[in-house]
Amino acid sequence: MIVILEGCNGVGKSAYAEALADYLGAPVLRPFRPSPDYHWNGERPLEVALKRLGVPVNTHVDDLYIADILGQLGRLAPRDVILDRSVPSAIAYGSARDVAGPLFDYWQGQLRRLRRVVYAWLVCPWRLAKERADGRRFPDRTAYGCLENEFDRMFSEFAGRKLIIDTETTELDAGVQLILNAHP
Repeated sequence: MIVILEGCNGVGKSAYAEALADYLGAPVLRPFRPSPDYHWNGERPLEVALKRLGVPVNTHVDDLYIADILGQLGRLAPRDVILDRSVPSAIAYGSARDVAGPLFDYWQGQLRRLRRVVYAWLVCPWRLAKERADGRRFPDRTAYGCLENEFDRMFSEFAGRKLIIDTETTELDAGVQLILNAHP
């Protein structure tokens, strides 16, 4: 199974990713790597090697590499994987808005090969997400609403197994069980 966790900053994606990883024994893939601001910092050997090879990192392009690799390998050696953000975040946060429609369609097509994909959109009120952001840069209420609208649009267009989890009203363990029960 591939679980795609999406939503605005502070909704609980990382907590869900870690809980699912523990339960499934699966790796978590994050296009925004864990540095102080969750982006590449230029110091990791993998980043240096990828840049040397001309592979764009920390963009929607590396999300497509991940989707393509999973699409290819999933048929050969199925394995559970958790994606903590993917192409929908690149579109919602603006780095891929110019090509949003074709990019989203291509991404879906890559994942569709697997048949065991669950798209979980995590939501919560702005005030709670801001509190959870713990001092990190956070959008104001209006920008947060715009981001939620973008995620809502893509969630509606996703042609596969999907669910919305309100992380304010759903306990983590219960939400994890919802995701696990949603897989085909």
